[in-house]
Amino acid sequence: MYTGALFSQAADPRPVTVSFGVILAVFAGLVLAALAVAVVRVSRLSMPGQSLGSRLRAYAYLERFGAALDFLGSGDRERRARVRELKANLADSAGASGMSAALRSLGSPRALAASLMEGRVRPTWARGLVAFALALPVTVFAHVVLLDVWVSAAEAAGAGSAVGSSAMVPWATFSYKRGGDFGISSVWLLLLPVIAFLVWSRPWRVLAGSGSSPSVAVSGT
Repeated sequence: MYTGALFSQAADPRPVTVSFGVILAVFAGLVLAALAVAVVRVSRLSMPGQSLGSRLRAYAYLERFGAALDFLGSGDRERRARVRELKANLADSAGASGMSAALRSLGSPRALAASLMEGRVRPTWARGLVAFALALPVTVFAHVVLLDVWVSAAEAAGAGSAVGSSAMVPWATFSYKRGGDFGISSVWLLLLPVIAFLVWSRPWRVLAGSGSSPSVAVSGT
């Protein structure tokens, strides 16, 4: 059972506790801050004649469209230009036929972004960051599990201290000292997340040419 810290601790450490109420308050504060930012941005959305509900739906669609473009490898400048273009076209179409009809004619924001990026060869930095963020805790957790097994074996053998490795993770060194001090030295802790980032972002695409993409069109019905 894992009962110690990931890295060596000083003698007689002082425990730090955080109550559930504090965690809940911090989470609620983050949610309220995000809502406040969204409300401000919706209020600034220039769509004359549209109700608050219609502007909220337009804002949600534009945010999802921009995020999809980013996830598919669009550059920041192109993404902002595409979102501005879609917002202008959406405002015109909504003024003529209503927001519901305008959004319905666009279809899924992800599908629309994919159609604009079709045939484009770009690094997908957002995908790489997501892969890195997922791989890092998974890699750390795997090392902690292996450390737990290794420390348990050292304790069962009655060793006062030990330094060694595991065949499952070459180039990783585990250390143990009776009394609860143990740690990990492993290049994989950072290397595996970096590899995940490179595989998913495909930065070598920078060397490839990029074609042009079609304009965003909105047709009301």
